[in-house]
Amino acid sequence: MTLVDANGRLSAPPRLPKSHRLFTPIRLVVLSFGSVIVAGTAFLSLSVATSDHHAISLVDALFTATTSVCVTGLVVHDTGTRFSLFGQVVILCLIQLGGLGYMTLATMLSAVLGRKVGVQRQLAVRESLGQFGMHEARPLLRRALAFTITVEGFGALFYVLLFHRYLPWPKAAWYGAFHSVSAFCNAGLDLFGQRFGPFASLVPFVNDPGVVLVTAAQIILGGLGFLVVSELLAFRGFRRASLHTRVVLRCTLLLLALSTAMVFVLERRPSGTVAGLPVYQQLLHSYFTAVTCRTAGFNTLTLSRMQDATLVFMCFLMFVGGSPGGTAGGIKTTTLVVVLSAIWATVRGNEHACLHERTLTHSLVYRALALFAMAVGVVFFCTSLLLVTEESHLASPSAFHSAAIYVFFESTSAFGTVGLSTGITPALTTVGKLIIILTMFLGRVGPISLAAALAARERPSHVRYPEGQLPIG
Repeated sequence: MTLVDANGRLSAPPRLPKSHRLFTPIRLVVLSFGSVIVAGTAFLSLSVATSDHHAISLVDALFTATTSVCVTGLVVHDTGTRFSLFGQVVILCLIQLGGLGYMTLATMLSAVLGRKVGVQRQLAVRESLGQFGMHEARPLLRRALAFTITVEGFGALFYVLLFHRYLPWPKAAWYGAFHSVSAFCNAGLDLFGQRFGPFASLVPFVNDPGVVLVTAAQIILGGLGFLVVSELLAFRGFRRASLHTRVVLRCTLLLLALSTAMVFVLERRPSGTVAGLPVYQQLLHSYFTAVTCRTAGFNTLTLSRMQDATLVFMCFLMFVGGSPGGTAGGIKTTTLVVVLSAIWATVRGNEHACLHERTLTHSLVYRALALFAMAVGVVFFCTSLLLVTEESHLASPSAFHSAAIYVFFESTSAFGTVGLSTGITPALTTVGKLIIILTMFLGRVGPISLAAALAARERPSHVRYPEGQLPIG
């Protein structure tokens, strides 16, 4: 862009302040998550944060803070038994901040209070929510905040009524509030270890369909994404919905149906985890497993006893994750759809990928393929490193599976910010914990977002070289 001065001469556009060039929107998102993690680590490393007033190690505090902010759910210490009420409150705050995004939450509060929201902050919110335009940021965030409060409030109320059968009213109220936030934010952290034993998750509620269904509803509502929810609240017919909303809803329903059927078929075999349950419970827990793999982290079935085929299929679901703009992780459903559309177009010999009578731009396809490839690389690299660092004491963690299956499952769960684990997380070495911490952070902010945040500035190329050909396959 060029400007004309008072004398009619061309002049260069004004340079942005150094702070604006240094703190780009994506960098602000990355730095905000990192800052909250550092603050959470400081609080959780205090002796007052633990139930026995013996402070946990700095690495464990960092791990717990990261898994809370990144809403993953992998834990090295049982939340209900190891942490005091103060520590649990800190974890709850970290989950809420991480689920909505620190910058997003700050902008929500600014918008609600009627304060001016700067362009830089709106750009950061756009990166956090996956929003395409800034003009809708303020009303979108207001609706998102109202929706979050409503869903978490009603979820807490339902939980209190359900948990009162197992707990006194005061503790049922606290458990209801904690698990409502944890479920909606797709965190998967729970406090049931204090009541049913460490690392219990929802396994004790295998015969309680109320708890299972409420949790599943919270997970789905949190994982759909604020953009989709905003359109659904102003529903004008499915055919008039945006391409994003149609893709997300169809892909979500298809994945839920497919994964429920897969878990049901694989796990009802004689050695499966649902084999001895009535048929309606087999369907219920197959459905819940399909839902929780979308980056929630709760489980009603013992994962270490599942079939190899089931665990591998769950890794695919965890890798995909939820939808853009929501609290879930993974590469997102839209990325999967774009990649599959590009593959289908290539197989058919079409130059452009199309979806619902819309042509997908080459830049969109490139970004989806880049994100997919980088995500595969992160999971592969994390798995390889863990097999090296944890091989000595994870050689035979169970009679059901090899160490490789467990490590691959753990790596995918960390990247997808899911939190499901076969039980090896507390046994990780210090190096292994650091690897998982980095993987969770990369999975939350996104490989491309992190790469862009580390880049000094965009350098668009104005050079176009002659076309070249290479043999493929």
